[in-house]
Amino acid sequence: MERIRRSKKPSYTIYIVLTAIILTVGYATFAQPLAHKLSTILFDNSRFGPWNSNTPNNNQNNNQSTNTNNSQVPTKQNNNYNNNSISTKQWDVSFIDAKKENMNGNVVEVYPVSYNKLSATFSVEFNNPEDSITYEFTVKNKGELDAKLDGYDIITTNNDNFKFDVEGLNKGDILKVNKTAKIKIKTTYVSENQENTSSDNLSNETGKIVVTLRYIQK
Repeated sequence: MERIRRSKKPSYTIYIVLTAIILTVGYATFAQPLAHKLSTILFDNSRFGPWNSNTPNNNQNNNQSTNTNNSQVPTKQNNNYNNNSISTKQWDVSFIDAKKENMNGNVVEVYPVSYNKLSATFSVEFNNPEDSITYEFTVKNKGELDAKLDGYDIITTNNDNFKFDVEGLNKGDILKVNKTAKIKIKTTYVSENQENTSSDNLSNETGKIVVTLRYIQK
């Protein structure tokens, strides 16, 4: 008697279930993060910036930096001549040396010359008319911008009988980067009634002198 063979058909249900599981796992692992990144590139305002949306815009940072630097350079408008808030990387003009050069007559140096940035101070005592003392100052531009002398002030706090002769200071002088300028200031005692006053009845004259230079950007 002939045996009838039954053909075994493969079960497609198992294949379908396995395929669905693989597709689900693959989408969660690869497709979803990739879709998120693509949507970030297409719709993020920064477009080419970092993925972190909290990162500030580079253009805004550049604008803020430029505005800060421009406001620090001394000009006629802001009158920031002593550079108290100026970055030394871009602007640095100041005294680097001051010394006594010459004395005539009976002169006493009450306080030696001292300086800070663009201000110098000294105090002297004169005993006779025409007594004088001369100081030499050195200014250097250690910054990155050429500077122009906008003016200077010489103030006597205690006495008005002093005459000042200045060499090397002219309004409009240019001080280029890494260059120095030499300045000489001669202080002379001049009596108001010098012709009718003998040296026997003259009193000593003491004064504090403050010299201030005003440099601006060229």
